Amino acid sequence: MKTMLLDADKSWQDNLDDANGFFYPHGGRDLTGLFAFEDRQPYMLHFPKWQEASLPMIPVKMVKAMKRWQKKGKGYAILHTKSYPRRCSPRGERVPVKLTDTKFFYHLGGYGASGLWNAVTSARTRREPSNMAVYNMWNHFQRRGAEFPEYWKNAHMLDGGSDAIRSYTSFVWNDGEIEKFNSYEDGSEQDSRLRYRVFMVDRREEDSIRHTPAFLDQEEWSGED
Repeated sequence: MKTMLLDADKSWQDNLDDANGFFYPHGGRDLTGLFAFEDRQPYMLHFPKWQEASLPMIPVKMVKAMKRWQKKGKGYAILHTKSYPRRCSPRGERVPVKLTDTKFFYHLGGYGASGLWNAVTSARTRREPSNMAVYNMWNHFQRRGAEFPEYWKNAHMLDGGSDAIRSYTSFVWNDGEIEKFNSYEDGSEQDSRLRYRVFMVDRREEDSIRHTPAFLDQEEWSGED
């Protein structure tokens, strides 16, 4: 699982080069792109068999969307890749989850081994969308009001008597803007940040590329709305 933002200050070609470098060679089986525009409703592109190619590159339709976003786009444009069990439906595993014509739900990172993991495995067993199982639990915990962040964090807990919690990031993308943002980082997973953070590609010099975490100054959502 990897997630990156496009950079509005870069050319579409530079963003394309960044994306190809960021996701190669192990981006995931599934690729999505989400774009907001000044002159139309946002749209999402989904490529469920993207990694079947021996050299996965950004698809032509995605490149066209990147070009259009560079000219008429607004807000944050997000590219995301994900892997999942081969027996599962690509649509049922797809991230983000479409909520309305303008709102999409993202969950990045692991599921833990307790409540959230049980919901995901149960949905997969019934051949139901596991991405909706994640969203439904997130939505259910909002009834807790100010206790939402703690309940949502504990849903990612590992079992075996451990207090460890899987790192994750969740948020709603609304027509290019970020809402209802929550993130938790377990110190033991810092070396795997690409799995549960959103990144920007920073090319400070020609031969120097850094993956910089995005949304670090984003306020944590309290659950009260």
